[in-house]
Amino acid sequence: MRTILLTLYTTCTLFILSFAGESLRDYYNSSSGLKYQTKNYTTGATKYESFVPQNADNWANEEWNEWMYELEEDWKKFYSSFQNEKNKWFSKKEKKFKEWITSNEDKWMNFNENISKEHNCDIFKISYLWNDDNWKEWIKKEGRVFMKEDWDKWTTLNKTLFYKFIVKEWLKWTNIKIKQWLKRHWLHYENALLENWEHMSYTKILSMAEKKSWFNSSEQIIEEKEQMMQSLEKKEHEFLNNERGNWEIWEYKKNIFVNKWITSFINELVNMKQWNAWMDQRTNMN
Repeated sequence: MRTILLTLYTTCTLFILSFAGESLRDYYNSSSGLKYQTKNYTTGATKYESFVPQNADNWANEEWNEWMYELEEDWKKFYSSFQNEKNKWFSKKEKKFKEWITSNEDKWMNFNENISKEHNCDIFKISYLWNDDNWKEWIKKEGRVFMKEDWDKWTTLNKTLFYKFIVKEWLKWTNIKIKQWLKRHWLHYENALLENWEHMSYTKILSMAEKKSWFNSSEQIIEEKEQMMQSLEKKEHEFLNNERGNWEIWEYKKNIFVNKWITSFINELVNMKQWNAWMDQRTNMN
């Protein structure tokens, strides 16, 4: 049973190289369940009392349908909120992209001894007797390859960061929803929440719930679990694939821009015979 509920984590990891553990910021204290709360206004403590209607099965089904409806509404709110956060993320990435362009222009406009180390090519030794034609050929071929390698490294890094970002947001939301579901039944059967409940991940609570007979024997819980997991897995697939598609569109457009930039920049280096400036700077440094 725990294996089924852990499907969310397993599929998410296919999208990233690694990601940090769960980080909870929020926890929905309001949870529709098989309990109602009474407040002791003298002590401030919350007491949970059992509420069993005459037609318990029908009432439980109606209550569950309402919970699933709220899940759909919360999903819409989450997705809308995430779009705002994603737009902020890409806005910051646009600034980083411009900084990357500027940094690489500076790198090639000036003598840079690290080029040999970064690309495993001791250019300033092999070019000792080169003429302008040799330099032009090298910049248009190897130089282009090196610039493209730098771009590929940058996109790979930032794609990983983006996937970490979307997976982290998704796991935070699903952690909240599954904990809400567990809370309903935990209160119904145990009459009290675990200490530090708000700071526990749903996987930790789930492992404890699975040791309880009520969790494994209740048909209502089993049916709810199946419905909830089907809903969450569908949303997960839609969410992660949509956002992966958004990244691919962004990267595709940037690839077009960068390829044009590389061609234009190489022509500029050739026209300026920038290798002469490199050699002069290298001589002055020695």
